[in-house]
Amino acid sequence: MHLRLWTCALVMAAATGSAEAQWQLGIGVGIEGHGRWVESSPSAVSGGPDGRPTTTWPLEIDLSRGGSGRRIGIRLSRSRPGLELYDATLRVALQPAFQVTRIAPESSVPAHRFSRGGQLRFGIGLPVEQWSFPDSADPPRWRVGGTVTVAIELPMSSRMTARIYGSAGTLFSHPFAGTEPIDDYIPTRTWRRALGIGVGWRL
Repeated sequence: MHLRLWTCALVMAAATGSAEAQWQLGIGVGIEGHGRWVESSPSAVSGGPDGRPTTTWPLEIDLSRGGSGRRIGIRLSRSRPGLELYDATLRVALQPAFQVTRIAPESSVPAHRFSRGGQLRFGIGLPVEQWSFPDSADPPRWRVGGTVTVAIELPMSSRMTARIYGSAGTLFSHPFAGTEPIDDYIPTRTWRRALGIGVGWRL
């Protein structure tokens, strides 16, 4: 519900911008690996601690302003665990223990322009995330972090651009600490990395 409201607000904001503002609207999908975020205690798993990876699949929408130069914008996404490859075993999360709704102000600059169009861009972001636990009595938790992004943008038409990106980041506090779904686990690292693809339209 929150994502739908934010999406409507972004589209309305874009509609009020002037042509010179060079607004861009984008959509995309990614895969985000949270590393070995939690580690089971020795008492929970025979033989000692066992790292547990967590992989999510964010659906994203973003609105930015700035054209081919410096851009500022905002990115919205929602994700939850899905398919996961763990120790050569493919696992499917039929009932995900959590879901993440994210709003992230971002800024990016061009690092290299390709001779046939397109460019390489570097960006930074400050995500604010809501972590909720559908099967738990715990209330949603809010977390803040930081990200660094490298993206390649290639023109598809005069108004449409394809985008491939990779990012790395961290949260300033662990979202799983003290939550009911993982009482048997000890939160460890808070870093994550992601890959994604998307398309953008110049408004």
